[in-house]
Amino acid sequence: MHQEQQLRSQQAQLAKDTKALEEKKAQLEQEKRELEKQRQQAAQQAARAQGRNEQIANDKSSGLGKLLDKVTGKEKKQQQAQAANDAAAAAAQTDAANIDQSIENAQQMLDDVNAKLDTAKAAGQEASAALEKAQTVYDENRDTIDTIVSYAQTGVRMLGSLLFQ
Repeated sequence: MHQEQQLRSQQAQLAKDTKALEEKKAQLEQEKRELEKQRQQAAQQAARAQGRNEQIANDKSSGLGKLLDKVTGKEKKQQQAQAANDAAAAAAQTDAANIDQSIENAQQMLDDVNAKLDTAKAAGQEASAALEKAQTVYDENRDTIDTIVSYAQTGVRMLGSLLFQ
């Protein structure tokens, strides 16, 4: 009976642990999805910055236009814009790399949680099997156990009547 209580207690604890792990798994999966969205946004920002640079490069006109751009200061503005776009693209790529590292870390934690869940489920199945076996053994030997208990009770009554006469 004591072993049965221990097994039931172990099953209850495993159920709590499993629930906590499932919640942690859901949280990690949500974080991973958010990080993937951030990575996609960073990649889009880098692509837009590079696209703006390509547009600036394509806007360069003929030799006379280049001379006019130089005189009017448009060339300098284009160079500044191109440098700003380069910086924005580099920052977005750095952000994307950092986000990739965060996604990798989240995936590792998710893998750890999944391994713990598998272990908890296996332990729960083992506890259930042990509990089932204990119940089967008890059921198979119930008559013997009842007889022994009956003899013990009879013995206690006889001893009590002998002692208190």
